[in-house]
Amino acid sequence: MHMLFDLFNASARHIACVVGVSGLSRRFSAACETILGYPPDALPSLRDASLVHPDDLTAVLDALDQVLGQRPVSDFVCRCRHRDGGYRWLEWQAIRAGEAIHAVARDITEHKAAVALAEESGAARKEFFSLIGHEVRTPLHVLLGMCGILQESDLTPEQHHYTNLMQQAGNTLMGIVDDIQELSRIESGGIVPRADACQPVAILRGAIEGLRSVALQQQVRVRERIEGHLVDLVVQVDPACLRQVMHNLIGHAIKSTHHSQLTVAISLWPEDRRSLMLTIARDVDDIAPDGPESRAERGGLVGGNTGLALAIARKLVAAMGGRLRVRERVGEGVDVVCILPVGEAASAASPVLETGAMEILLVENSEDNQILCEAYLKRTPHRLTIVNDGIEALDRVQRHLFDLVLMDLRMPNMDGLEATRRIRLWERETGRVALKVIALTAHAMPTTLRECLDAGCDDLLQKPFEKADLLRIINENYKKHP
Repeated sequence: MHMLFDLFNASARHIACVVGVSGLSRRFSAACETILGYPPDALPSLRDASLVHPDDLTAVLDALDQVLGQRPVSDFVCRCRHRDGGYRWLEWQAIRAGEAIHAVARDITEHKAAVALAEESGAARKEFFSLIGHEVRTPLHVLLGMCGILQESDLTPEQHHYTNLMQQAGNTLMGIVDDIQELSRIESGGIVPRADACQPVAILRGAIEGLRSVALQQQVRVRERIEGHLVDLVVQVDPACLRQVMHNLIGHAIKSTHHSQLTVAISLWPEDRRSLMLTIARDVDDIAPDGPESRAERGGLVGGNTGLALAIARKLVAAMGGRLRVRERVGEGVDVVCILPVGEAASAASPVLETGAMEILLVENSEDNQILCEAYLKRTPHRLTIVNDGIEALDRVQRHLFDLVLMDLRMPNMDGLEATRRIRLWERETGRVALKVIALTAHAMPTTLRECLDAGCDDLLQKPFEKADLLRIINENYKKHP
């Protein structure tokens, strides 16, 4: 042990000490003065409140008792006061040998500062992306919505062409905003997959249909290959993550292809039959005689510069416990294979029933968004009332019987969360039946849904949303008052 002490004594980066169990004998290395400013013979005791940070003193005393009880201490971190009055972070390893405690402390102050700076920077970046997303989403919501309304009107073929181009450009920009926010959310640990019953074939077909216009632009034919008994298959998996993975992988393959054909297949992984296998196959005509990775890169399916969409898909697949593979078909092409573990589910979800006429309150301070929601509901039986902030919403709810409230979150005077809390409080105090409250927001932080639910909202609709999205969520939350 003394040889080990002498070894650490020669280091200016570690404090080595040997302390008698009785506390009468103490020996500290020269690094005490380098790290804490005290000569070895002047260092206060670790039981002394003048040396240890007040918030750490109880933990330090517990650690000392642990060592005295013949239980080693490893990687114990505390703050010790420097002679100049500041604190240094020390990481301790300690063990009792006979009547002495042998310990080594490493100065990790700079590491702690670097971690804190990285966390602060990460939080600032996440907030920045969320705020930027909100500022971009809000006008895009109106732009895309009004394009959709225009396309429902009597337009000339040329005008239809122009509005289609506007819609495609807006959707492309929205996809970029979504990808940036999604990648930021994943990297900050905001993705926790939650299994739910869903139909993977229905999700796949929705993804292919959503990419139909992109495929037409690229002149790519997308075929699906699905075994008959899997069409109505219901599994337990996170449907939102699965939808994102399918959309990103298929979309990336389409955008990396021109004048070609993709075949998208769903099957059960033959090795265990408990995993879902998504295969995206592309025929590659110019295969060179080298490795499958190079061929895959030329096939536009994987590679070094794969873009945000594929980066997000890879991270989501890993979060879901799955894996991505590249499979070569010699002389024919390459496949990207996504394998995801899934659970069994009993049956498909019940279909959403159509609603009758509903009294709907829209709480929204943006005049553009008010006009858009009015246009979306114009040809429906629903009756829409509009107010500009949470204060007006609370007053109107108390004076009129509504079936549903569409509540924007960011408003002056009183925001949507506070308005919802006060509505719920009023309902409890008066014994009223709880209204259905749907939060509307373009501010998509990972915690937004939880904050909405905690405030009393029933659901959340993220901007920009299309007419079909609004009608779907109205139908799903249909509840007429008696």
